[in-house]
Amino acid sequence: KVKEKISNNKLGIIFFIMNKILYLTGVCCEDELYLQMLGANINLKAIIFAAIIISSMGAVMDVSMDISSSLFEIKNHKPDITFNDLVKSGLNIGRDIMGTMSNTLILAFIGKSLSTVLLIMTYSSSVSEILNKELIVVNILEALIGSLSILLTAPITSLICGYFYTKKKNA
Repeated sequence: KVKEKISNNKLGIIFFIMNKILYLTGVCCEDELYLQMLGANINLKAIIFAAIIISSMGAVMDVSMDISSSLFEIKNHKPDITFNDLVKSGLNIGRDIMGTMSNTLILAFIGKSLSTVLLIMTYSSSVSEILNKELIVVNILEALIGSLSILLTAPITSLICGYFYTKKKNA
């Protein structure tokens, strides 16, 4: 429960900071308007940030499984490997994975909203006007948070796997 509270507090801090910086309303498209019309007391800004976190979780799970599986295989083939060597291998593996996964995330977010972006570009007069559209800001935020999540996943996974895979078993 303590870890859950710490995690919720971090998400709350991220939400508070991004909310202050970006001035999001929570209305990116007609789906949010439909939710508002239902009359339910729903925090649309919180839904946007939850969607961003959920969309990043898939990539984080993929990267962490790729690294942990690779390190497990290394440990099986070289049982006497040290913690430092295993972590170093994990960081090298993670570096290779991070580049492609970040590109995959960004391309997925662009692909998801390509027709909308083209429509906005057709009716907007300047780049700053386009960048001030909430849908565009949310997509950029999704790509940034997803990439940052992947960036942090590699060292954390490497350290945790290094610890557990090299830990001596009590007989």
